[in-house]
Amino acid sequence: MSSFFISPNDPKFGQEIASRLAFTADATTWSGSALAGSYALARVDQEELWSPAEDVETSTSVIIGGRLAISEDQWKHAETLPMRGGLAARLILDAWKSDSSGLTALLNGAAAVAIFDPDSGLHLFTDCLGAYPVFLGSNGFLCSHPDVLAEAMKKAGTPVEIDHTSLAECIATGTTSQPHSYWKQIRMLEPGAHYTWSGRETIAPSQEFYWQPAFPSREESDDTIVADLASALKTAVKLRTNPRFGNTLVMLSGGADSRLALFCADSPSNVDCVSVCDEPNAETETAAALAKAAGASHEILRRTPDYYGENAERAVRVGAGMHSLIDAHFAGFRDQLMGRDPGVMLTGCYADYLLKGLSLNRRYKRLFGKALPVYRQSDFSFQYYHPHCELGEAWQSRVMDRLGERYREELRGQYHCRELEMEDLRIRPLAREADSLGRMHSWRTLPWDPFFADAEIADVCARMSARQKRNGIVFSQAVARAIGPVGSAIRNNNYGTRLDAGEFGRITGFLVGVVKRKLGLEKSGGTSGSWPNWHQYAESSEAIQRLWSSPSSADRQFLTEVMGDDPWKTEVAEWARHRPLVFLRLLTVKIWLGQQNH
Repeated sequence: MSSFFISPNDPKFGQEIASRLAFTADATTWSGSALAGSYALARVDQEELWSPAEDVETSTSVIIGGRLAISEDQWKHAETLPMRGGLAARLILDAWKSDSSGLTALLNGAAAVAIFDPDSGLHLFTDCLGAYPVFLGSNGFLCSHPDVLAEAMKKAGTPVEIDHTSLAECIATGTTSQPHSYWKQIRMLEPGAHYTWSGRETIAPSQEFYWQPAFPSREESDDTIVADLASALKTAVKLRTNPRFGNTLVMLSGGADSRLALFCADSPSNVDCVSVCDEPNAETETAAALAKAAGASHEILRRTPDYYGENAERAVRVGAGMHSLIDAHFAGFRDQLMGRDPGVMLTGCYADYLLKGLSLNRRYKRLFGKALPVYRQSDFSFQYYHPHCELGEAWQSRVMDRLGERYREELRGQYHCRELEMEDLRIRPLAREADSLGRMHSWRTLPWDPFFADAEIADVCARMSARQKRNGIVFSQAVARAIGPVGSAIRNNNYGTRLDAGEFGRITGFLVGVVKRKLGLEKSGGTSGSWPNWHQYAESSEAIQRLWSSPSSADRQFLTEVMGDDPWKTEVAEWARHRPLVFLRLLTVKIWLGQQNH
């Protein structure tokens, strides 16, 4: 959707970098000088809404990366303002000019806002959950794409070095710890923060937080949370499906998250729904039923047999290699999706992290040794969602030191009573969660608006107890209330139950499914969801074989040291059968290193 670059103290770099931020041929770019520096912005959505704006009277200007959630009354007010440029940036300028202390009330959604004020300097606001990434270089340059930032720093004469510990951490855990990037001289800014560069020579900004979660001291009732969350979810979708945006595209699955975007849209029957799969399955059947119930159109896009390998190199370049190519689900469908002329694209991304306990340490409840689809609290472990792997001794030590810095010993020792604090450290910034490569590709190439990064949803999420998040039942009940009986009556494909089913209902649905499979009344093979069988795919992919072959000597030596053994000594088929996710992390790092070398 958008990428930006800012040089607080160098007036020439904006124009040079603008073309590097445009990852698609249809992107619109802007560049210009501001204060003592310069900026560049690239977007694939409506220019009249999202372009930079300037207040000629005060010479103050604004650029926005990502998308703010703005009410129709606010859009109409922006149309009356005398500033030049996009309506959203005009609204920010007006608020800054009239009462800068109240600006944060407008900062709803996954967006970074930069204000160039001649009187007080450069101000940059990150979103409260850190869904829109902003990276800071050691020379003061800022960019939403770390590799473009590294390139700009090199052009400016600032040396940059690859942070091999970050690469090793990604291989070991699936992600990297905040604030580190793949470059030693580049770090990610904190979420919910206001940064200020007050002078021409200032490289290090001042920082203050305008939003942080207040962890609840007592648990509110489930009914209260369900009601407030349902209201926040409905509002979040309504704001993002305003008819002034044009067509709404929903990437629809059979679970709870994306059906919310369909049924709470401003006009559900006008929504274009798309589901992706290898072949039609239970997921697409449920999605089709949801679209039919809403009166919306629905289309299935089928992946080619070698979809992920064919799109891997582009996905890694656009996504900056953070963190695995297995999450580049839409990278090969960009032309088909944009062919629908969407003004906004909505997905269910981030619901699992924010509202379903994905970042908590938890374990399945069991019946006669059989894992049930409900969880209980578990002891602290560095591993919580994606599997970790053991590295060679030296690199394992470095990664554990990193993890120890982020998740300090005091908090680990008190995990059972402070698990929400640990969860927050794992969740925010959302832009670095382990599934982020696909999200970053969507950020930079599609008019995507992750509505779960809404400020009102974040406020309700911060009130929820760990128990209310752990199984996602409170969330599902809130979705059922938000979308109404028509959408909630269609079964949740993840559990085979009604959307509002409680713990007993989930367990019952699971046991019924077991019996049906035993009796041959329900298919048990293949994949019933949206994503492929990675064991089968990694083993059969010709593109994966090609991308993995012929490493440079330096890359082979590094990855051999990281793994404690030469990973090329193991056949791809063996990796695929036993550790496909770790192998695909290794492959992603190999591709990224090759792109930096060239």
